[in-house]
Amino acid sequence: MARSAPSKADRELIAAVSAAGVTVSATQLERWRKLGLLPRASQAWRGKYGSTCSLPEGSVELATALGRHARRGRGWVDLALLAWLEGAPVKVALLNRAIRTSTRDTLQMALATIEKEREAHPVPEGMELDPHFETAEVVARMADRGPVRTRLQVNREMQARLRAAGYEVPEQPLRDMMTATWAHMDDDNPMEPEEAARWCAAVGMGDKTLSQMGRSGTVGWVLSRGLRELIGANGRRVFDKGAQQIVDGRAFLGRGELDAARADLAAHLHLLGIGEDDQISATDNTLVCHFVAYVSAVWALVLRQLPEGTGLLGVLRAGVQAAQSMTSQQTALAA
Repeated sequence: MARSAPSKADRELIAAVSAAGVTVSATQLERWRKLGLLPRASQAWRGKYGSTCSLPEGSVELATALGRHARRGRGWVDLALLAWLEGAPVKVALLNRAIRTSTRDTLQMALATIEKEREAHPVPEGMELDPHFETAEVVARMADRGPVRTRLQVNREMQARLRAAGYEVPEQPLRDMMTATWAHMDDDNPMEPEEAARWCAAVGMGDKTLSQMGRSGTVGWVLSRGLRELIGANGRRVFDKGAQQIVDGRAFLGRGELDAARADLAAHLHLLGIGEDDQISATDNTLVCHFVAYVSAVWALVLRQLPEGTGLLGVLRAGVQAAQSMTSQQTALAA
């Protein structure tokens, strides 16, 4: 059965999108409308003069974004999130459904990756590890596969700081620290002040020359500690709860909330040791897109719990102040 010719409204939409340098077809427009990605044209009757069709506001911007990112194999979730990152007016209900699906798939992929790594490096027979530390070791091992030269440099810097502060110097301080901070990001398994002071000394907490990898290695604990100071709950529990709320469909996020959370993260990513090339911005990389959607949604739920006006920078400041306080207390005790 032959398809009917595109309506006048669709012809106008295709022409407007083409003027922006993007090619779309009437078939694509029809498919996107069936998926809920694109609103249908509104029809108004004019009595004996028939009817007229008009495009809802934002249709051109949305169709342009969808056309720019349309690829074979990309589904509605990919397109909805990619269009959102570009700033297109994706319906908020559809955006929440896309984030829910994306978060579920992202978490499943992460768990599968961790399990694959655990199977490749099993715990020796007869040895039992605390579950927190077993998972932490797996995550730290995966994260420790950055550039060798950078990793060696950071380890040497950490060893020098620990030696100068009078602490025991391990062979792989970066991996040990990442294991410890990940394992202790939980209210049921908090890091002892002495251990926290040790790792704060190792990364030169408060030192403006702190390297990106060193900053990335410790930021998890600092962020977690800051959340504990501000809302009384530790990082992993807050993030896990938020992710579960999203997956269960119990968290409906407004467009403004999601955009504000993404902007807050993007403005301070350099504090987490993330370079300019990895900023949370418009992208055509679906893997990055799904990760951005996940962290933005979870962070939006965290922002709901923080004091008004407090963002990522405020949480990190609270965590650093707590770490510096621990270091000062430990120094006083040592003296």
